[in-house]
Amino acid sequence: MQVDPKLTTGAVNWVDRAQPTIRRSKAGADSVSLGMAQALDDQLRQTPDVRAEAVARARELVGQATYPPPETIKRLAALLAMEIATEAD
Repeated sequence: MQVDPKLTTGAVNWVDRAQPTIRRSKAGADSVSLGMAQALDDQLRQTPDVRAEAVARARELVGQATYPPPETIKRLAALLAMEIATEAD
C-alpha cells in the first residue's frame, strides 16, 4: 500500500465546544399538574359499571340454540387440542 503525501482532504471544521444551555421546566420540581388526570378520573367515575345493552345482547345470544356457531366450537377445540399436545411434550 502506498500513501500519497500530497493528498489533501480539505479544510477541517472546528466544533464549537460551548456549554449547552440548561432548560428549566415551568413547573417546579416539587409541583405536579394533575388537571388531565383529574378529568380522566371524573370521566371514569361517570361511566356505568354495567352496560345494559351489552348484557341484553349476551342474554339474547345465550338463549339461541345455535350459539356459538359450530365452526367456532371446532376452531376452539382445535386450539385447545394443540395446547394440550404442547403441554404433554
